[in-house]
Amino acid sequence: MIPSPVQHHHRKALPRFAAGGVSIGWYRRVEDEALKNQVVNRGVIDIFGYQLPMWIFARNGSERLEKILDGAFFLGLGLAIPILLQRTLAKVYQNVLVKQFALPKGVTPLQTNFEQLDVAKLLPHSDHVDQLAKAWGVKAGKVPKLAQWVRNAKLLIIGVDLLFLMSQNMAYYWTRNKMTEKLSKKEGFSGEFNSVTDLQLQENSAYYQRSKARLKKFSSAAWLTGFAGLPLLMLAALTTKQTTGVMGGLKKMLPFFNYHKTIYMSKWVMFWSTFFGYNLMGLLSARSPNEKREHLTKAVMLDVLFYLGDSVFSGLNGWWLQHRSKHKEAVKGVALYQRGWLGIPIERSLEAIREDAAYQRLATHNPELRATVEQLARRNFRVGLVTTSLLLGVGTTVLNNVYTHAKLITQQNQLAQRWLPLFQRSPSLRHPKINTAQQAAHPVAGQAVFLN
Repeated sequence: MIPSPVQHHHRKALPRFAAGGVSIGWYRRVEDEALKNQVVNRGVIDIFGYQLPMWIFARNGSERLEKILDGAFFLGLGLAIPILLQRTLAKVYQNVLVKQFALPKGVTPLQTNFEQLDVAKLLPHSDHVDQLAKAWGVKAGKVPKLAQWVRNAKLLIIGVDLLFLMSQNMAYYWTRNKMTEKLSKKEGFSGEFNSVTDLQLQENSAYYQRSKARLKKFSSAAWLTGFAGLPLLMLAALTTKQTTGVMGGLKKMLPFFNYHKTIYMSKWVMFWSTFFGYNLMGLLSARSPNEKREHLTKAVMLDVLFYLGDSVFSGLNGWWLQHRSKHKEAVKGVALYQRGWLGIPIERSLEAIREDAAYQRLATHNPELRATVEQLARRNFRVGLVTTSLLLGVGTTVLNNVYTHAKLITQQNQLAQRWLPLFQRSPSLRHPKINTAQQAAHPVAGQAVFLN
């Protein structure tokens, strides 16, 4: 059954309980939005599990400035501007649809899910077409054409989001490199600045400096793929009647890309942009092997934790509450988690829990116990976000910093051992303006003179 966009379901307001039973309305409103809105809850992880730890654990002023620039680009150009723009565009799309198809007041076809717009389902005289006609308040004969307009508008919304997200990644990485080089008067990875000699910086960034033009071309290819690839794939899946093979697989994935309230992107649309934008462009713009390794580590951890981690951590906490905690009798019959791939416990949304028949019975017969169940469900959500933020922000960042520092020390010793014998045997390599004793005591400095 297709939910009608005309209908508005209003649930009876639930008691607002916070820690210790104290009502805090503003916090609850933010949490309620984060529970439903994937942009908001991904934003929480991005700020507290990525941006803030990066600023705190930055190894020098140049790196800290880069991380501040990263946050400004992502939160401003990547999220805030597209959301504000989409609000306006969504109204324009809605007005066009109302005018073109004489839609009844209150009908919002743009909130129709992608899987309902699949041409394979829009067969003449089918129940699906009749249900859409009823939901949209139009004759069945207008449904295929209206579905096409809605489909194109929704894909355009995704295209606009991806355009901004991919562009902010492209702009950030190459602006960052140029800005740091100009302000610091150094070439190379800012995370190495206070730990290595200028020679090490030059050696580590040699490939990047040599291949910069080619790497920018690859970044442009990633930008184009990230911006246009997903909308084109979805368009192909939505406009073919084939239901098996590759197209059939793509059709099954359509629900993952549905937006919240038309304009707030799915986290899987964000994942697509992360792969081609943050992950790939970050690797292509890395200025040294150490930066490339650090970025690859962050990218893998980000992909796993940012998009899957909080769901698994919430599910594991839900399993513990359900079967091992002192609350197990209180929540008996109301599932706080569900089984995911390979039977792994994953998060069960608060909406799903509220619609559970056992929860509904509690709402009628035991309001206090119902409130306890809801509070535990919210605790699951918080546990997932906090655990993910700590592992991604603190754990990954500190691990990268410590490992890179150890690598740089090893590299410095290897450089000294490699060049010291040659330097000692060849007095002509010594720079006449540098004290001979200083060069002998600092073979890496002597190496710098030799290479220059």
